[in-house]
Amino acid sequence: MFTLASLSPHPALAAEQLDELVVTAPDDNTDPQTGEVIEDESAVARTVIKAEQLTEGAAGIAKVLSRTVGVQTRGSGGFGSSEFLSIRAGTATQTGVYLDGIRLNGASNPAFDFSTLDALGLASAEVYRGGTPFALGSPDVGGAVNLISSRTNADPTGGTIKTQFGSFGSLAAHAGARTAAGPWRLLAAVTARHADNNYDVLDDNGTRFNTRDDEIEERLNADATRTSALARLSYQAAPHQETGVLIQASQRDSGVPTPRNNPDNRARFNDDALSLQASNTLDRVGAWNTRQTLYVNVQNTLYDDREGSIGLGSQLTESDARTTGLKLFSERLGDRGTLGLVLDVSQEQLDHRDRIRGGRDLDALRQSLNITSQYALWLPGDKLVVTPSLGWKYLDDEIQVSEQAAALRGTPEARTHVNTTPGIGIRAELGRKFSLRANATRVQRSPSFSELFGDSGLLLASPDLVSETGTNTDIALVWNNRSRSLGKEISLGVFHSRRTDLITTVYDSRGVGRAENIPGARISGIELELDLAITPSWSATANLTWQDTRQLSDFSSFDGKQIPGQARESASARIDWANHRWRAWYGLDHERGRYYDTANLLPARTRTLQRAGLTWTHDAASISLVLDNLGDVIVEDFRGFPHPGRAAHLSLTYNL
Repeated sequence: MFTLASLSPHPALAAEQLDELVVTAPDDNTDPQTGEVIEDESAVARTVIKAEQLTEGAAGIAKVLSRTVGVQTRGSGGFGSSEFLSIRAGTATQTGVYLDGIRLNGASNPAFDFSTLDALGLASAEVYRGGTPFALGSPDVGGAVNLISSRTNADPTGGTIKTQFGSFGSLAAHAGARTAAGPWRLLAAVTARHADNNYDVLDDNGTRFNTRDDEIEERLNADATRTSALARLSYQAAPHQETGVLIQASQRDSGVPTPRNNPDNRARFNDDALSLQASNTLDRVGAWNTRQTLYVNVQNTLYDDREGSIGLGSQLTESDARTTGLKLFSERLGDRGTLGLVLDVSQEQLDHRDRIRGGRDLDALRQSLNITSQYALWLPGDKLVVTPSLGWKYLDDEIQVSEQAAALRGTPEARTHVNTTPGIGIRAELGRKFSLRANATRVQRSPSFSELFGDSGLLLASPDLVSETGTNTDIALVWNNRSRSLGKEISLGVFHSRRTDLITTVYDSRGVGRAENIPGARISGIELELDLAITPSWSATANLTWQDTRQLSDFSSFDGKQIPGQARESASARIDWANHRWRAWYGLDHERGRYYDTANLLPARTRTLQRAGLTWTHDAASISLVLDNLGDVIVEDFRGFPHPGRAAHLSLTYNL
């Protein structure tokens, strides 16, 4: 790194003539490529999490992402159990999840389960709050997560071997390699993880207010095994043309524990997922850069509770979800701005089968056309950029159910949805250290197939659901001082969202959930972020989110109450120390003001979790120890499904 002032024989005179300019070498592994989001041309609030934090310890991807501002996660237990993300009080179905710009969740699998994915194949993760950049797709109600896989153009040869051991029977092994031959690049990685999840839980024997019969027991039927693999092959045909294929696959087998810790429980859940992308990037075609991607996402899930251990009777259901699509991205670089266009056409299919009764089957098909556009206009002086955008989506649904299912839920009708999502954003430089970002957009989401007609597990269908809509607005002021090696940044933002016909899952006394439309919700909040490099060895990060999530309902018992599952206050802080071969860190995660139910009669406990880590590195080898939940705090995102207590994980890594 160097500055123009350092090249002048009179540094003081140089400083008077022009501002200090910092020049750094490009990072091929993180710099945006054609078809990816360019931060300077998007006003959507964004946080980027690097691979080092994503793969630190044994925490899942969702847990790591939840430590960023405005984000919360909800899980049902230890490793392998479901993990869903919430951004600015949006549900998991209102949060778009993308892999290299291709959406992974939709009508056939509305809520993406992060526990199916391993972080060791990722280079970074981008979290967008209050909207979705046009390069990804139509804006989501809460926000979006874009997972960036490891690339082949950075360090073309090498590899990594990693093993991990930890509490509750946790084991993991990872191997990855990169190689190159002329214009060809190949990257491959495979990861296997297992956990017995035999941690202690409290069984109240179904008598919540009688503590005399409470017992401490080992969690039963909670073991999980997951295998993940990723491969990317690319061919650099010319300096401005690259063709590549990405394959990512995962397989998970897990038990399904019950709130009562039933010793006779044998319920199992299995899922297999496959994502395939074939893309071609062609830049500098006149003033245009282009990218074409053909994609296929497949997921098979099997829920086996033939003994009726969960409480909804004997069940054996299987679902096959398939999405096939073509995404075309084009951008034209002009003297005063950039015009971007995205065309995404896809077909989603869901085949849901009841293997016992055979009478509640579901066949669904959704064909969609999504067109989004944006113009990033740089005003004179390049201190202000305005980004008007417009999205247009057409959906056509065809749903078929058996006579028995129709008798239970009614006969579904073909549906057609057409909606537009206009938006506008502003980014402004307010001097050398201050900047302003503001964004406003209209959002919309149509109900998924499973929400309409797919009974499974503890969730029942609701065929009368209608689309949810809303508007999101936010504004943030950022103070940034990165003129020297000690970086400092503070961001303060406010956001507001108005949502109509909000789709939320409501649980009854048995813990059985059903998706329902509530008249609406009004969400307002404040977000504060700090990123400080105190000394060359010490750094600290912290964030705080306060949000008011009021339901708008015709029922007095619900009106004005907080949306269930959403914490009013959440905060995360971490301090890091690094010196030569050693690195240590300590962190805190805090939540309060959350309810389990719509009427806010069942409050969740306020919780503060502590974590710490220590890493020793020598040449190509490193040893890491991570301690989670140091205070051994009992955490239940869902009633009756506690997370593990205090845990330790030791990792050994060797870079080839």
